[in-house]
Amino acid sequence: MSARLVNKTALVTGATSNIGRAIAIAFGAEGAHVAASGRSQERGHEVAGEIRAAGGRADFLTAHLDGSARVSEDLAQQAARVLGGRIDVLVNSAGIYPGLATAATGEATFDEVYAVNVKAPFFLVAAIAPAMAEHGSGAIINLGSWIARIGIPVGSLYSSTKGAIETLTRAWAAEFGPAGVRVNAISPGVIRPSGARRPDSVADRASEPMMRGTPAGDSGTPEAIALAAVYLASDESSFVHGTVMDVDGGRANIAVIAHVSHMRPRIPSDGRTERSRAPSGMRQAAGSCPPGRFGHGLQPRVSGGCQRADVDGASFLSREANVFERQADLTSGWLDGQDGSRGYS
Repeated sequence: MSARLVNKTALVTGATSNIGRAIAIAFGAEGAHVAASGRSQERGHEVAGEIRAAGGRADFLTAHLDGSARVSEDLAQQAARVLGGRIDVLVNSAGIYPGLATAATGEATFDEVYAVNVKAPFFLVAAIAPAMAEHGSGAIINLGSWIARIGIPVGSLYSSTKGAIETLTRAWAAEFGPAGVRVNAISPGVIRPSGARRPDSVADRASEPMMRGTPAGDSGTPEAIALAAVYLASDESSFVHGTVMDVDGGRANIAVIAHVSHMRPRIPSDGRTERSRAPSGMRQAAGSCPPGRFGHGLQPRVSGGCQRADVDGASFLSREANVFERQADLTSGWLDGQDGSRGYS
C-alpha cells in the first residue's frame, strides 16, 4: 500500500461500477479511509471488501441520489459519521447517460438526468464544502466529459449536464478556494467498462471509431481516471484550482493526421526546400478543389469529386456518430465511463 492519501477521508459517489469503483479502490490503496456510495448493495459491499482485503479502510453507504437536497445532505451526514467526523475529499462520480436524440427525450428523462448529474453533486457540495472551508482544507473532484466540448449527434442532454459540471467546478473553485478547498474536475475520454477488452465486445467495437485520429488511438480504462483522481486528491496538487483535467487520450484537443508527422523537408537540385509528397491515403490536389477548412492541398483519397479531409476530430466524430449509434447501445456507459441510463451506482 502506498501513502499518498494517508490520514485522508473520502466520499466517492457512483463507487460500485466503472470509474467510481476504480477511484474508490485507488484511494483505498493510497491510504485513504473511503466511504463508497451507490445504489447496489451487493456491488458496494464487494468494493468495500476489496479495499479492506488489500489492507485499506472502507465503508459502503447505500444512496439513491435523486437530486433532492435532503438525500444529498443525508449522504453527507452518513459519510461524515463513518469517516470519523470529517470528509477531506469528495468525488462526484455518479451519473446517468441516456443516449437519446433530442426529439426522443421526454420531460421526465430530462428532469432525471439533470437531477442525478447536476443537482445531486450541487447539493453534496453545498452540504460538504462549508465544513471543509471551516477546517481550512479539502478537495472536491467532479467528473466532466469530453463530449461537453466536442459535439456529437447523440446524447445532447448528457453533454449539457457535463458542461454544467465543468462550469460549476470553476465557480466552486472561486467560491471555496480562498478557504483552502481545491475544486477540480476530470474530463474522461472514451472509457471502456472494466473487463471489456475483448476483440468481439460491443464496447470495443463501438469505442474504437471514437478514438481514431487521437494520439492514444484507443479507449482508456477506469484505472487511468483513478490515477488522475489520486493526484487531485493528494497534496501533490496543492497549487491546482479550478482545472478541468483532460484524461482522454487527446480526444478533445488534438487531431492526428495519419503519417503527416513523417513528412520531411527535402532539398531538390535547384536548392529550394519543399515538402515530400503527401502521406499515403491523401493526395495533393491544389487547384483541383477549392480550399477547405484545413487549407489547400490535403484531400482524402476518394473515387471522384472533391471532399474535405475530416482530420479535426469534431467533424470526424459528427460523421462517425451515426455509425456508433448503430454499433452499440449508448446507454451502456462506455462513452466516458459513466453509468447507464438507469444503472447509475
